Amino acid sequence: MSTDSDDSLLSRLADDIEEAQLDSGEQVLAGARAVLDDRKAGARVEAGGR
Repeated sequence: MSTDSDDSLLSRLADDIEEAQLDSGEQVLAGARAVLDDRKAGARVEAGGR
């Protein structure tokens, strides 16, 4: 397989994987922001996880 061309099979596969990873990262960040914005989340941890 050659990566010399932007249109090679390997290059397209890498682009598809990169896109999937970026999408996953956006979902993780959205979830993290939701937890950080939840004022009750800290209270649960401070109360011994209850």
